[in-house]
Amino acid sequence: MKERVLRMLGIIGLILLLAYPVSWAQERTPVIEKLNISLWPEFDDPRVLVIMTGKVDEGTHTLRIPLPAKAEVNAVAYPGPDGRLLTAEWTLEQGIHTSVLVVQLPAPAFHVEYYADFIQAEGNERHVVARVPLPQARVEKVHLEVQQPAKTENFVANPPLQAQVTGFGELSYWARDFGPVEPGGVVEQEVRYTRLAPGLSTTPRAQVAEEVPAPAEKAPAPSSEEAAAAEEKKAGPVNWPLLVLALLLVTGTGGGVYYWMRQNAQAEPPAPQQRTPSARRRKKRKTAARSSARPLPKYCPNCGHPFGPNDKYCAMCGTKREA
Repeated sequence: MKERVLRMLGIIGLILLLAYPVSWAQERTPVIEKLNISLWPEFDDPRVLVIMTGKVDEGTHTLRIPLPAKAEVNAVAYPGPDGRLLTAEWTLEQGIHTSVLVVQLPAPAFHVEYYADFIQAEGNERHVVARVPLPQARVEKVHLEVQQPAKTENFVANPPLQAQVTGFGELSYWARDFGPVEPGGVVEQEVRYTRLAPGLSTTPRAQVAEEVPAPAEKAPAPSSEEAAAAEEKKAGPVNWPLLVLALLLVTGTGGGVYYWMRQNAQAEPPAPQQRTPSARRRKKRKTAARSSARPLPKYCPNCGHPFGPNDKYCAMCGTKREA
């Protein structure tokens, strides 16, 4: 009996020893060479728009990104073969205090956007206290960028940020680089500024959502048996004598037309009808209408930032929006 127990314990230990490397390989830590984080306070929403982009190492197909409390996911995407952003599959694991965004990556690069309530307002003064959790990965380098909202002054950052560029709509961008950062890290950034006039840097997202009509819900498709019954009911019973008579009439008419065409094959063909200027103009208008119906891109082909419905240029890099 004792030998049997020892033998069973040995088998269990061998199974655990063989399973350990497999579980370790499945739980390996992803690596991100460079992570770009953009903070856009009061851009198209009274909160802060957080944009996170990067590229994971080869072999990583799932990325877990913790979110701040009460964050609202806006977009989860990856660049396609032509550079345009495509929607990625994602789920949200709700925790007691925080939630985790789980992204399935068909490609190494990723693009995530969410809104976070980092702003404290007192009159015209704004105090942004941003605490952005990093993805559950080893990040070699972090590039943090903060957009100064339109119609603001007295912009102060802690830690200090270096002035970078002035982008579309005369929006200023400030940045700093740091790293590496181990998994579980958090980027902290404080910003203060004074608002000169109420409003946002661009069209409010709530107004954009109201302007876009909601798609009509499609009725469920009928089953094959229901569809066949409906077609049979619509057609009614088949009148076979009438069908045979119609077939004979069509055959006879076709033969007569063919004989007439053979008799008049040597006749001079009619002169081609010339199109009037008005007909040509109508054709040009139809061609222009068809070309103008081409949909505008939803994301910037240069940097991947989403366009607003009325944007003619990218709010991030200034690239012209063309169909």
